[in-house]
Amino acid sequence: MRAKVRWDWIDATGDAAAALRHHIGCSDLVVVSRRLDGPSLLDMRRIAGELIVRSGKPILAVPQGCPRLALDRVLLVWDGSPGAVTAMQAATPILAQATATTILTVADGRAGLPAEDAATYSSRHGIAARIKPWQSSQGCTAQTLLAAIAARAPDRVVMGGFGHSRLEEALLGGVTRTMLDESPVPVLFAY
Repeated sequence: MRAKVRWDWIDATGDAAAALRHHIGCSDLVVVSRRLDGPSLLDMRRIAGELIVRSGKPILAVPQGCPRLALDRVLLVWDGSPGAVTAMQAATPILAQATATTILTVADGRAGLPAEDAATYSSRHGIAARIKPWQSSQGCTAQTLLAAIAARAPDRVVMGGFGHSRLEEALLGGVTRTMLDESPVPVLFAY
């Protein structure tokens, strides 16, 4: 069965990120490929990163070769940050369609809203989310998330993007950058 989703095609020229930002004003969700096949002048990871920070829209970054956008099992990455809250709220329609939603917490030393608040919010929207604490063995949140994705095999991940300053992200890498580079499943980011 095919999904009945209304979509538009817009032909634009110029800087891809700026053109996308210009045309997505009334969009609910922006779907971008994380990488294009073959040689390309477009750095899709950079474009996705810019859209996450500057568009004010949830961005679904899809890995190359993704056969379909399944909604069955969703992993909501939770650190209690404003970005995590925004991502959860933006993804509520997607979470409501999922057959299983897991709120994954990774202790990284930051204190934010507790995962129980996310579960309560979700339940008000008819989403029966389960909280799953995940222990970091390497001390690197990004690698811990990739290990959790490998172990739990979700169809999609929902998370806040760029929880640190852009300078810190540029110098140190960061969870968003790693997920844009390495996540084997689509990731919905919000900022």
